[in-house]
Amino acid sequence: MTIPARKPRLRQPPFAAAVLSAKARRQRLNVFIHAGDHAWRRAKARPQPHVLCCPPEEEFTAFDWSCVKGMEIALVVWNRAPGYVDAFAAHLVKSGATLVTAITGGEAAHPLLTIYKPRAR
Repeated sequence: MTIPARKPRLRQPPFAAAVLSAKARRQRLNVFIHAGDHAWRRAKARPQPHVLCCPPEEEFTAFDWSCVKGMEIALVVWNRAPGYVDAFAAHLVKSGATLVTAITGGEAAHPLLTIYKPRAR
C-alpha cells in the first residue's frame, strides 16, 4: 500500500500577516495586491495592512491567497500579459475574494480596468 504524497503547504504572500491580523480585529480594509514590474516598490509605498504583494520573480500560484477570503480586492499588475491577469484574478476569486478589480498597465499600455467576481449560483 502506498501512502499518497502530502501536498506541500503554500506560504502566505508578503504582508499577509498584517492583513490577517487586521481581519481578526474586524478592521475595515482596502487591500491592493501589487504584481508585475516594480511590485515591491509599489507595495512598499502603500500602508500596511492595506497591501499584499506578488513578487515579480515568483508565480502567484506559489502563494496561499486564502487571506483574501470574503474581501473585495484591487489587483494592480504592471507589464504582464492579459492572460496572466485573468488567471491571477480568477485564482483570487477561487481563493475566496468576493470581488477583484484588476487595474493593468505598463510603459507601453494604457491602463485597463476589469472586474472579476464569483459566478452566481
